[in-house]
Amino acid sequence: MFRIDPKEDEETNPFCYGRSLATWLRARLASLGYSPEEAIPEDFGWIVVLSRGWGVLWVGCVNDHLHSYEQVSREMKASYVPDAERIVWNVWVAVDKPMWSLNVAKRRARIQQLEQQATKLVGELLAILSTEPSIELLPAK
Repeated sequence: MFRIDPKEDEETNPFCYGRSLATWLRARLASLGYSPEEAIPEDFGWIVVLSRGWGVLWVGCVNDHLHSYEQVSREMKASYVPDAERIVWNVWVAVDKPMWSLNVAKRRARIQQLEQQATKLVGELLAILSTEPSIELLPAK
C-alpha cells in the first residue's frame, strides 16, 4: 500500500523509509480536523507534526529496517529497494515536552494537555489504521 522511493532514505538513515506512509497519515489526520505539517525526514524515519508551541505533538513512521543492515552491504545499497509487500511499518505518537518555564505550574499543565492529546491521537490512529482493509495491525513489540 505504501510505495518506497529508493532515494528517500538519503534524507534519513540508510534503509529508513516511510514518507508515503507519513503522507497518507497526514491526509487522514487532516480529515479529522488536525492541521498537520508536511512529512519531515528525521534520522530515524519520517514524522508528521500536529502541534507546536509549548511542546510538540507528532506521529512517527518508519519501516522495520534493522534486518536490512545485516542483509544489504553498502555496495548493494545504491540498487537496493525493499519489497514493499513484505515491509512491516511502525507508527507511534510522541510528545516533546517543554524543557523549562519560569512558571512551573504552566509547564506542568501544558505537559498534561500534550499527554491527553497524545492519548486521544493514539485512539484516532488505531481507528484510521484498523479501518483500512489493506492494513494488518500487529501487536506492539
